[in-house]
Amino acid sequence: MEVKDRHIAACRPYLRKTLDDVAPARILLLGGLAAKAYCGRAVQVLSARRGYTWIGATPAFFLFHPAMALRSPHYQGWFEEDLRWAATVPIVSLYRPPDPHQYRFVSDTQSAAACVTNLIGRGITFDTETFGRTYTDEFRLLTIAFTSAFTDEIPWVWSAKAIYGDGREELVRLLTDPGTPKIAHHEKFDRNAIWQTLGVEVTPVAWDTQLVRRLEESYALTGLGTASHLVGMGGHKDE
Repeated sequence: MEVKDRHIAACRPYLRKTLDDVAPARILLLGGLAAKAYCGRAVQVLSARRGYTWIGATPAFFLFHPAMALRSPHYQGWFEEDLRWAATVPIVSLYRPPDPHQYRFVSDTQSAAACVTNLIGRGITFDTETFGRTYTDEFRLLTIAFTSAFTDEIPWVWSAKAIYGDGREELVRLLTDPGTPKIAHHEKFDRNAIWQTLGVEVTPVAWDTQLVRRLEESYALTGLGTASHLVGMGGHKDE
């Protein structure tokens, strides 16, 4: 019988209670169906090798289904390596992402200046959220988020009001500062979005994590939602 979303939804309360009763130290999710039942979203397991997610203090690791390992010696080798790693890796060594509900909101000149003062001259990551189709009149930035590239810090999230109004001057200073290297995932889109809406060329861009991912594992899906599983930060728009 084909397992559908309604079957998973019907069984999830029982799964949740069982996990609460057992309180496992770690969970191994064998295959995409197990990952979907546990996480409530689809996970491309092949593209998330050595990936994991957190529910409270418990890590759950994404693994192939054993049946896939039987299809070829190549997959079998990967499965055995990943199973051994997931079963033995010290939990304390796994990256724990910051609380996604904590952020510093930039809405006016004062908070914009505080953000730029905090980040300028350091390596930073940035990401945009947009509305509409590119190269149309409706296309616009909804928000831009920044954080330090090398330390866990609460991110700065810019409102549209700050982007287009009170904080624009400070934002442009940060985006164009030659001493502030920028990192993004699919930086071509983010840079283009900023250029289209603000007329500003982001510089310098030092690293594109999507490109690096594509070079390292050409078979893998490289979208942010998939790659983020590698550092325990999956979900995004699906959650």
